[in-house]
Formats: sequence, structure tokens, C-alpha cells
Amino acid sequence: MQGMYEDLGDGKKQAVAIAQREAGEAKAAADNAATNAVAVRERIAKLKRGDEVDGGTGRQLTQREIIAIIGGPAAARRAVRVATISEAGAFDEMLAEMLKASRHENAVISECTANVCAAAEPNSQNRRFVTKPRPR
Repeated sequence: MQGMYEDLGDGKKQAVAIAQREAGEAKAAADNAATNAVAVRERIAKLKRGDEVDGGTGRQLTQREIIAIIGGPAAARRAVRVATISEAGAFDEMLAEMLKASRHENAVISECTANVCAAAEPNSQNRRFVTKPRPR
């Protein structure tokens, strides 16, 4: 019986040691959060004043850099076409057509863009967003 109580006492001592260690870690994390909060407030104040801040809001990306990030000129053109379709309210129709026909999405985007452009300007020959599907 005595051994059982000694083991119980040792277990409680270990639990206390773990709780004290975790309390110290929590205190350090709270201090770190307070330091970060001060830094964030200072950064926001600088941004409001229009001052430069480290790590951002400096030089703007060029169009070439943005296109490279997007995935190249073809991806940029595709994004413009999808945006045109979405702004015209035909995004759901485009998705339905893709699912219905199990067609490649680029072909559906091209067709939907042509329909949207034709609906917007029926007599116009301006098809700058439209690419003709390639013959197979």
C-alpha cells in the first residue's frame, strides 16, 4: 500500500513539473504575442502615415511579373476570358456546359466568351477575348 501512495506522489510531482513547464511556455508565448502586437501597431501607424515598411507595400509588381506569377500569357488570357464570362452572369452556364459535355474547359471558355461578346455587341467584330478552337 505504501508503494502505491509513493507512486501516486511521484506522479503528482511529475504533473506539477509538467504544469509549471507549460505555464512558463505559456508566459513566454504571451510575452511574444505582446511584443508582436506592439510591432503590428507600429507598422499600421507607419502605413497610415504613408511611410515605407519592411516586407511589403514598396515597389508594385509590373504587368510582366504578374503574368509570370499567374502562369504565363496563356493563363492570363484565360483568366480574362473567365472574368468576362463571370461578369456577364454566364459562369454557371459555362460550368454546366463543361459537366454536360465532358468537354475540355478551355474549349468551353472560348465558346462562352464568344457568346458573351456577341450578346454584348451583336454587330461588333471586336473579338479580342475570343480564340477559335483548333481543328482536331
